[in-house]
Amino acid sequence: MSHCVNPDCSRPQNPESHRFCHGCGSRLRLGERYEAVQVLGVHTWLGRDRNTLVKPQCLIQRFPRQEPQQDRAIAADRLRRDIARLDEASQHPQLPQLLGYFEQGGHQYLVQDYVVGEKLDQRLQAWGTFEPEAIRRLLVDLLPVLHHLHHHGIIHRDIKPQNLLQPPGDPHWWLVGLGSAKALTKTRLAQPGTLIGSAEYAAPEQLRGEATYASDLYSLGVSCLHVLTGLRPFELFDGVNGCWYWRSLVPEMPPALATLIDRMVQPNLCDRVSSTEDLMAMLGLPLPETVLQAPLPPLRPLPWQPQSQHQGIGPLLAATVLARPALVLLLTPTGDLHLQSPTNLTTPPLPWPDSPPQASAIAAHPQLPVLALGTRRGELWLARGEGAEITPPWRWQGPFLGHRGGITQICFTAARSTPARSTAAASSATPTAALDLITAGEDGTLRRWDGQTGALRATWHDHGPHPVQALALGGDGQTLASGDRAGRVKLWSLNTGLCLRTLTGHTGAISALAWSSENTVISAGWDVCLWWRRAATGGSQQRVTAAGFMLPVRSLLSLPDQRVVSGSQDGHLQLWSGNTSGNTSTAIAQAQPSASPILALLPLPGAAGTPAQWVSVSQSGTLAQWVAPDSAEGSAG
Repeated sequence: MSHCVNPDCSRPQNPESHRFCHGCGSRLRLGERYEAVQVLGVHTWLGRDRNTLVKPQCLIQRFPRQEPQQDRAIAADRLRRDIARLDEASQHPQLPQLLGYFEQGGHQYLVQDYVVGEKLDQRLQAWGTFEPEAIRRLLVDLLPVLHHLHHHGIIHRDIKPQNLLQPPGDPHWWLVGLGSAKALTKTRLAQPGTLIGSAEYAAPEQLRGEATYASDLYSLGVSCLHVLTGLRPFELFDGVNGCWYWRSLVPEMPPALATLIDRMVQPNLCDRVSSTEDLMAMLGLPLPETVLQAPLPPLRPLPWQPQSQHQGIGPLLAATVLARPALVLLLTPTGDLHLQSPTNLTTPPLPWPDSPPQASAIAAHPQLPVLALGTRRGELWLARGEGAEITPPWRWQGPFLGHRGGITQICFTAARSTPARSTAAASSATPTAALDLITAGEDGTLRRWDGQTGALRATWHDHGPHPVQALALGGDGQTLASGDRAGRVKLWSLNTGLCLRTLTGHTGAISALAWSSENTVISAGWDVCLWWRRAATGGSQQRVTAAGFMLPVRSLLSLPDQRVVSGSQDGHLQLWSGNTSGNTSTAIAQAQPSASPILALLPLPGAAGTPAQWVSVSQSGTLAQWVAPDSAEGSAG
């Protein structure tokens, strides 16, 4: 059976073969992949991953909406950021991994590993109360995990025996129940918030909605008291005098360990031990090496020169590469089109025979001789060529109307024979799906078109009134990223037409997008930041701020070896390492082919195994041909 996760559904039980709920019509699968099969709680289900036979079980959690209608947008964005931070912190062998985050039907869902094992309260029922040495081993196991979370700015907020378990064959205790975790920042420390957690194990300040890192230590200490004495926390605490009575129940408790637990469960925050570092020191545990390591010195960028460079026809607005024949198509601010050889930049550009007026965006199909052009009036035009001709019979078809404002970006979504990030375009390949494309507009909408007929297939309004300024197709060919002027990146399923999730974090408009793998999206913004993020959850793999460039990035190109090229507003090119660990990296190579913004970085077709080559196009009309340096590492500074 499949279970509908829509809270308003009156008949949530569905046959396993159904994709839509027969009770409310909602989609039963999140991201066409995860479906609920068994209710575990009011907002929690045991789920199944339809895309794998290895460990298909997962845990699906829906986050309840408790805020007034006017505050829901702020709360939703806060939860997105918390999950992104949690995704970074969950990379630990004793924590369940986050598999996905989804926004569907106005609700937010988190999917994570379902960890099977004996829970701490089950161990208590089966074996009886814990010996002091078992309590010490429990703390030795869990304090480094808690330290890891706190080091990443995450408080768990629901530590209790039911969320501490030991998988079969694993000697270590795991910490689960991450759906209640919350990211803390300097502005959010000890501020009133939503009350989450089990009252018996929650610290007094957490019951007031003001959880801190020390609140987790309190809950862990109370859990230890429960399994040490066999009594519930409410039975051990004297609410009148505000103190715990437990020592007489465990007379064999070593004094040092008893003092440590007493320090953990002090009701007054000022009297309680404040950090995992202090507790680990009291137990004689070293801090994890990853915390003690000094940061690596910055890399000295390598010198980098283009293979060829030429000042072209003057100011440009946009550029793209035609697959057949392999030519760079240049768009001027006046709407004129010109063709340029990418391998011989010194040859004069050829004018396009004719083009629709007021052009604002262009895109070429990666395999077929098909061109799309958008105008400042919101019109879409299509042109098709025959053979290798660059003069007629290229004929324009259109206009196709839909946008209430200019078209800013165009992206073809037809099936490809190579991943979207590849620089090789197989000119002889034939799409296996209908030719279609996406246009983005100043009106904040995305529109999907049938590339054969020009018919409008769908309109997506999730960006609201914010103009969409960047598009990028994922390596799987089924996920689209779009970025708007509000600094938000939205990820779309092209199979269903649904917005899967929103990635936030940029404080300026999104200026460029790219994919370095099927599950890693790169975004650049006017806040002078580059982000590498896991598309499934929004978790940051790397964040670079003003390192190697001083003005915003205008264009991005992902290379087959996972390295990334960026073109800046001040005409600089930077080559970034494919290693996405850490957040203080600098460019490993850089150059300045122009003093004006780099509008486009266009991959050139090439044989498999050859070095990646591309053309940079600047706003002033400078074209340069590049190849990535052999060395992937700069020398230490």
